Amino acid sequence: PMLVAFRLQQALAGAVMFPNAGAFVRAAVGERRGTAYALIGAATGAGAAAGPVLGGILVAASGWHATFLVNVPLVALALVLGWRSLPPDAPRAGVRFDVIGAAWLSALLALAAWTLSRARTEAAALTAALGTVVAAGALALVRYERGREDALLHPELFRDRTFAAANGAIALGNLAMYGTMLAVPLVLARESGGSAALGGGLALSALFVMSVVLAPAGGRLADRTGRRWPSVAGYAVFGAGSLLLAAGPSAALLPALLIAGTGLGLSSGGLRAAAVEAVGPERAGLASGIFSTSRYAGGIAGALLVPLLLGASGDGAPLLHLVCAASAFAAAGSSLLLEDW
Repeated sequence: PMLVAFRLQQALAGAVMFPNAGAFVRAAVGERRGTAYALIGAATGAGAAAGPVLGGILVAASGWHATFLVNVPLVALALVLGWRSLPPDAPRAGVRFDVIGAAWLSALLALAAWTLSRARTEAAALTAALGTVVAAGALALVRYERGREDALLHPELFRDRTFAAANGAIALGNLAMYGTMLAVPLVLARESGGSAALGGGLALSALFVMSVVLAPAGGRLADRTGRRWPSVAGYAVFGAGSLLLAAGPSAALLPALLIAGTGLGLSSGGLRAAAVEAVGPERAGLASGIFSTSRYAGGIAGALLVPLLLGASGDGAPLLHLVCAASAFAAAGSSLLLEDW
C-alpha cells in the first residue's frame, strides 16, 4: 500500500509539471517550437535510456528500493535548475480549476485500467458491464464539460482537426512504445529464467539511444517542412521496427529496436508543437495537459495489453508486437490529418 500511495504521489507531481513545462516552451522559443520540443524529447529519452540500465544495476546490487533512492539527488538538481531558469509568470486563462472534472476523469481512467487489467481473470459479463460503465461515464463527462468556462478537457478543442489528430497520434504511438518497452525486458527475463534485468535495460537502450540522437533532427525537420510529415514518417518507421520484432528471430531484436527508436526520434518534436500551436497562448497549458493525458492514456493501454497478450510463457510476444505495429501505423495515419504550419 505504501508503494502504491507514493507512486500515485509521483504521478500527481508529474501531472502538474509536464503540461506547464510545455506551456513555458511555447512562450519562450517563438517559431522554432518543433526543435525545442524535440530537444526536450531527446533529454527525456536520454533519461529513459539511462534509467533501465541504471535500474538493472541497482536492482542487482541493492534491491528495488535503490531505484527510488537514487532519484533524490537527481530531483534536487532539477528543482535548483527549475527555480533558477523558469520565469515566474506566464499567460493565464483566468478561470478556476475544474475539480469535479479532474476527479471524474481520474475515476474513469482508474476504472478503465482496472477493467483491462482484470479482463483475463474476471467473467466476461463483468468485464463487459464495467466497459459499458466506462463508456457511459465518458459520454456523460463530455456532456458535463461542454460549454463550461472552467472545463478540464474543453471538448470543443477537439473540433480542431490538428488538435484532435495530434492527440490521437500520441495516444496510439505511446500504446506502441509502452507495449514494446515493457514487453522486451519481460521476454528476455523469461528466456533467461528471470536474470535479465540488466540485459533488458541494455536492449531498451537501443530504442532510446536512436530516439535521442535523431530527435533534434526530427524537430528541425518539423520546423522546416511542417508538423505532418516527420510524424507520419516517424510512426511508419516505428511500425516497421515492430513488424520486425514480431516476425524476426531473436538476433533481430537490436536492429528492430534501433529502427523503432529512429521512428520515435523523427516524430517527437512536431507532434507536441502541433497540439500546443492549435490553441491560443492563454490555453497553452491546457492544450499541453490534454496532450499529456492522451499520451499517458496510450501508455496505460499499452502497459495493460502486455499481460493480456504476452501470456505467462511469453508466447504471445509476436501478437503483441503486431498490435504495437498496427497502433504505430494508425498513429501515422492520424498524423496525416495534421495541418502544416
